[in-house]
Amino acid sequence: PANALLVDHVPPSRIGAAAGLLNVFKVAGAGVFVITVLLLMDNYDRDTGRVWLWASLALLVCVVVASALWTVLSLRMRRGVPLIPAFAEELAQRPPRRPAPPARSEGRRRGAYVLFLLSLVFVIAAMSAMQVYSIPFLEDAVGLANPARGAALLALVVAVSTAAVAVPAGRLQDRFGHRPLLVAAGVSGAAAALLLMAAHTLVHVMFIGVVAGFSIGIFVSVTWAM
Repeated sequence: PANALLVDHVPPSRIGAAAGLLNVFKVAGAGVFVITVLLLMDNYDRDTGRVWLWASLALLVCVVVASALWTVLSLRMRRGVPLIPAFAEELAQRPPRRPAPPARSEGRRRGAYVLFLLSLVFVIAAMSAMQVYSIPFLEDAVGLANPARGAALLALVVAVSTAAVAVPAGRLQDRFGHRPLLVAAGVSGAAAALLLMAAHTLVHVMFIGVVAGFSIGIFVSVTWAM
């Protein structure tokens, strides 16, 4: 819901910066959760340590339920009271939205939106792949004896890199637009994937995690501000 509320409750000139700040908190929460689960699963054993698996699943359920309740309660609107009072005057002066475009233009807009959704599918799939396959990769390609801890360190590096670039990327989006930043995110993400194919040490993987974090930070900030 927070992504959709940006347009209605943040001035147009600051949507990029607001999206960047929003993603800093999202990445921080996700990073803490992923690292905590990986540390819990580090104690997992199929025969004697199944309690750690159930603890990880219970933590997931608690976080989802708490987040849903917080969203419902904190975003409840009251009549006459704007969610962000500081922006109320500027929002009131915002010009009305343009009338609906002709049918042909609307079709092109829908086609562009479909392409936008498809791009999200591929990018989010790439982000998820790093998280899903990090432990097997660190175990097989790097040869770590304890891949869960290595994956936790990689998640921390990616989260910090993503959070570090999210707000500056949002501000740059407000100034220069989304196209050059999305190109930069795509190039850096592709470079990280190619470098990962040649990584054989933990140091190399951590460096690639920094590059991937920069790509993710730019992408999520610019995407939610579009």
